[in-house]
Amino acid sequence: MIVEFSGTVIIISHDRTFLDNTTGSLYVFQENGSLVEIAGGYQDWLTYQKAQQNKTADKLKQLKESKENQYKQQRKKRLKVKLKVKLTFKEQQELDTLPAIIEELEAEVELIHQEMAKPEVYKKADAIKKLQSRLADCEVELSSSYSRWEELEEEKNRLNV
Repeated sequence: MIVEFSGTVIIISHDRTFLDNTTGSLYVFQENGSLVEIAGGYQDWLTYQKAQQNKTADKLKQLKESKENQYKQQRKKRLKVKLKVKLTFKEQQELDTLPAIIEELEAEVELIHQEMAKPEVYKKADAIKKLQSRLADCEVELSSSYSRWEELEEEKNRLNV
């Protein structure tokens, strides 16, 4: 009789077979208090629950592997740091040239800003697109250069202490 009813019926039951035979969807309260709608009956909910548990297990496994990799990398870094007494020649050269590179990039950014401030530039769509693209490239490169400079300075200061 309930199976043939075309309307909506809210059934609260622990009878799993009854739920499988009569429902088109279930609303299930989760342990965290959230309400989840599952299309189908009780068996479909069991399948959904297993899939969620597998996802959680996979996430935990990935997190564990990630933590292990981080630990290994930190350990390698610590061992490398213990052996290192000064910057390498290449790092020292890079540290010496970075201020000049940063100055050039800052000057280029300033020139681009000045060029973009001119009204006639906006009359040429391709010109403004090129300027915007170059500005974005310069800003990314400038940020990267600042980060690298800071990294090398910290390394140098740490080694000199």
